[in-house]
Amino acid sequence: MSENSTFLLHNAGLGFGAYDADDELLHPQMNAAITDEALTETQYFGFSVPQERIHGLTYFWHHARLTTMTGGAMVWRGIKNHHLACELYDMRLFMSDKRIATNIDHLQLPCSYQVDVIEPFRKMRLQYEDKARNNAFDIVFSAIAPPA
Repeated sequence: MSENSTFLLHNAGLGFGAYDADDELLHPQMNAAITDEALTETQYFGFSVPQERIHGLTYFWHHARLTTMTGGAMVWRGIKNHHLACELYDMRLFMSDKRIATNIDHLQLPCSYQVDVIEPFRKMRLQYEDKARNNAFDIVFSAIAPPA
């Protein structure tokens, strides 16, 4: 176990705490005190179009201490036995985190997956386009409740 293993449970007894618009961004000041290589920040969106049996998962995973990031999109129709069977699978691993030096309110990965914070905690836009394979989506997420 890591010498700095408490970062996972450090504030567990305090609940989720308060939030503000900066929480839609990365947390470099808060993370500066954490030296553990396992430090990560993530962003996940899932979506479905039930009448078409279409489901999607988009993900961004920043490994701040390793200066890398992982992210992209998976979209599939019906039920799949394996993620590689998805009709759209474009998840990139071990990318340099230099492209997020200015933060993630406008995140665009090399695979064209893009997330824009339109209104913190209320509206986000996801986009993806792969012209060569004729795959694309453009989705606006609107909150129906405040974050937990």
